[in-house]
Amino acid sequence: MDSTPHPVTPPQPKGSNVGLIIGIVIAVVVGGLFVIGILASLAIYGMRGYLQKAKTAEGLSTVQSIARAAAACGEREPDPTDPTAVAGLPPTTTPIPASLGEVQGKKYTSAPSEWRTPGWDCIKFEMSTPQYFQYQWVRTSATAGVVRGVADLDGDGVPEVQLESEVTCVTSPTMSCTAARVQEKR
Repeated sequence: MDSTPHPVTPPQPKGSNVGLIIGIVIAVVVGGLFVIGILASLAIYGMRGYLQKAKTAEGLSTVQSIARAAAACGEREPDPTDPTAVAGLPPTTTPIPASLGEVQGKKYTSAPSEWRTPGWDCIKFEMSTPQYFQYQWVRTSATAGVVRGVADLDGDGVPEVQLESEVTCVTSPTMSCTAARVQEKR
């Protein structure tokens, strides 16, 4: 028999490593959920901004197109009292849609007949796709006016975006009209 003493290792408490592992797993899961929550909020915020910019792009493009068309109308529309002269810019149009509530947080699809009313008939502009903005041409004189696009993108009853483009004309030597760059009004 071997009489040399063997080293004795103290007994390890059972379950102490398991508790530590469970604690670490819980900390990782909770921390991961916290990070996922933060990333989700940032993604939602970023997506909202992106969507508002995309919707506003519709307004910018459309207001500029209407302004150019109103300027062209002002240069070509004959004066009914003098066939050798032009009448100037078209009359003020009805807004499309008629109420801002119709585009309040949603799209509106106009009927072709809405664009065939006084003013719009000379401007020769029509939208066949759904729109987020209410559009209107406002004549301030025979040689000046403004195109407006207004939107309530979040549907809270308060317009977030108002876009305008001024149209001005000079009458000498011939009628010449220009549309200004679209400006966002606050």
